[in-house]
Amino acid sequence: MREILNKLNEIDSANKSATKLALLRDFLRNDELFREIVILATSGTMHFNIKRLPTIIDNKLSMSREETLSELFKHLKYLATQSGASKKDKEWIARLASNLECGTLIVERIITGKLK
Repeated sequence: MREILNKLNEIDSANKSATKLALLRDFLRNDELFREIVILATSGTMHFNIKRLPTIIDNKLSMSREETLSELFKHLKYLATQSGASKKDKEWIARLASNLECGTLIVERIITGKLK
Protein backbone atom coordinates (compact mmCIF):
# COMPACT_ATOMS: atom_id res chain seq x y z
CA MET A 1 0.00 0.00 0.00
CA ARG A 2 3.03 2.26 0.04
CA GLU A 3 2.43 2.96 -3.65
CA ILE A 4 -1.07 4.25 -2.83
CA LEU A 5 0.29 6.47 -0.08
CA ASN A 6 2.92 7.79 -2.50
CA LYS A 7 0.23 8.60 -5.07
CA LEU A 8 -1.92 10.39 -2.51
CA ASN A 9 1.10 12.40 -1.35
CA GLU A 10 2.02 13.21 -4.95
CA ILE A 11 -1.46 14.60 -5.58
CA ASP A 12 -1.35 16.58 -2.34
CA SER A 13 2.07 18.07 -3.08
CA ALA A 14 1.20 19.22 -6.62
CA ASN A 15 1.15 23.02 -6.81
CA LYS A 16 -1.64 23.60 -9.29
CA SER A 17 -5.22 22.34 -9.21
CA ALA A 18 -4.97 21.31 -12.86
CA THR A 19 -1.94 19.16 -12.02
CA LYS A 20 -3.74 17.57 -9.06
CA LEU A 21 -6.74 16.81 -11.24
CA ALA A 22 -4.60 15.33 -14.02
CA LEU A 23 -2.76 13.10 -11.53
CA LEU A 24 -6.02 12.00 -9.93
CA ARG A 25 -7.57 11.13 -13.30
CA ASP A 26 -4.49 9.18 -14.33
CA PHE A 27 -4.31 7.21 -11.08
CA LEU A 28 -8.06 6.48 -11.10
CA ARG A 29 -7.90 5.29 -14.70
CA ASN A 30 -4.82 3.09 -14.32
CA ASP A 31 -4.85 1.75 -10.76
CA GLU A 32 -7.77 -0.40 -9.62
CA LEU A 33 -6.62 -0.47 -5.97
CA PHE A 34 -6.27 3.32 -5.89
CA ARG A 35 -9.75 3.66 -7.40
CA GLU A 36 -11.28 1.34 -4.76
CA ILE A 37 -9.65 3.30 -1.93
CA VAL A 38 -10.84 6.65 -3.31
CA ILE A 39 -14.38 5.31 -3.68
CA LEU A 40 -14.43 3.99 -0.11
CA ALA A 41 -13.04 7.24 1.28
CA THR A 42 -15.18 9.68 -0.68
CA SER A 43 -18.51 7.89 -0.96
CA GLY A 44 -21.20 9.98 0.67
CA THR A 45 -23.20 6.87 1.46
CA MET A 46 -20.50 4.88 3.25
CA HIS A 47 -19.92 5.65 6.91
CA PHE A 48 -17.79 3.20 8.86
CA ASN A 49 -18.61 4.38 12.41
CA ILE A 50 -14.96 4.28 13.44
CA LYS A 51 -13.17 7.38 14.67
CA ARG A 52 -9.77 5.82 15.29
CA LEU A 53 -8.27 2.41 14.78
CA PRO A 54 -7.08 0.63 17.91
CA THR A 55 -3.35 0.04 18.17
CA ILE A 56 -2.36 -3.52 17.31
CA ILE A 57 0.78 -4.66 19.09
CA ASP A 58 1.04 -8.31 18.13
CA ASN A 59 -0.37 -9.01 14.68
CA LYS A 60 0.04 -12.59 13.51
CA LEU A 61 -2.15 -12.83 10.43
CA SER A 62 -0.97 -15.36 7.90
CA MET A 63 -2.80 -13.91 4.92
CA SER A 64 -1.43 -12.86 1.57
CA ARG A 65 -1.61 -9.23 0.49
CA GLU A 66 -4.49 -10.04 -1.86
CA GLU A 67 -6.42 -11.95 0.82
CA THR A 68 -5.87 -9.14 3.31
CA LEU A 69 -7.06 -6.46 0.86
CA SER A 70 -10.10 -8.52 -0.09
CA GLU A 71 -11.09 -9.10 3.53
CA LEU A 72 -10.37 -5.46 4.45
CA PHE A 73 -12.58 -4.05 1.69
CA LYS A 74 -15.29 -6.63 2.36
CA HIS A 75 -15.38 -5.77 6.06
CA LEU A 76 -15.33 -2.00 5.46
CA LYS A 77 -18.29 -2.38 3.09
CA TYR A 78 -20.05 -4.53 5.70
CA LEU A 79 -19.47 -1.86 8.38
CA ALA A 80 -20.94 0.78 6.06
CA THR A 81 -24.25 -1.10 6.26
CA GLN A 82 -24.27 -1.26 10.06
CA SER A 83 -25.40 1.38 12.55
CA GLY A 84 -22.22 1.02 14.60
CA ALA A 85 -18.87 -0.73 14.77
CA SER A 86 -18.17 -3.09 17.64
CA LYS A 87 -14.83 -3.31 19.40
CA LYS A 88 -14.29 -6.64 17.63
CA ASP A 89 -14.98 -5.01 14.22
CA LYS A 90 -12.54 -2.19 14.94
CA GLU A 91 -9.85 -4.60 16.06
CA TRP A 92 -10.32 -6.77 12.96
CA ILE A 93 -10.01 -3.76 10.64
CA ALA A 94 -6.91 -2.63 12.56
CA ARG A 95 -5.34 -6.11 12.35
CA LEU A 96 -5.99 -6.30 8.61
CA ALA A 97 -4.60 -2.80 8.08
CA SER A 98 -1.49 -3.53 10.11
CA ASN A 99 -0.88 -6.61 7.95
CA LEU A 100 -0.22 -4.28 4.98
CA GLU A 101 2.69 -1.91 4.47
CA CYS A 102 1.32 1.60 5.24
CA GLY A 103 -2.09 -0.06 5.66
CA THR A 104 -2.97 1.66 8.91
CA LEU A 105 -2.31 5.11 7.42
CA ILE A 106 -4.43 4.33 4.37
CA VAL A 107 -7.32 2.85 6.37
CA GLU A 108 -7.33 5.84 8.71
CA ARG A 109 -7.67 8.06 5.66
CA ILE A 110 -10.51 5.89 4.35
CA ILE A 111 -12.49 5.94 7.60
CA THR A 112 -12.08 9.69 8.07
CA GLY A 113 -12.76 10.44 4.41
CA LYS A 114 -9.67 12.63 4.28
CA LEU A 115 -7.23 11.35 1.70
CA LYS A 116 -4.64 14.04 2.49
